[in-house]
Amino acid sequence: MLKKPLLISQLIMVFVFVGMSIFCVASNALDNTLPGQKKYWFALVLFLYAGLRARRVQVAWKELKSEENTK
Repeated sequence: MLKKPLLISQLIMVFVFVGMSIFCVASNALDNTLPGQKKYWFALVLFLYAGLRARRVQVAWKELKSEENTK
């Protein structure tokens, strides 16, 4: 039953990526590294990647639930 801890860690990473994207937009820490609109594009990429990971977690969770129902 290693699948549930892996799903939990993947879900935590979704929240980490969402938090990083919010940090990129709200903070001035990246102004020197990513000037201008680049930090907003970077935040968008992080947010989209978080959405992709969330979708993968959702599909894996449904698959895990269907496996448990068939047993």
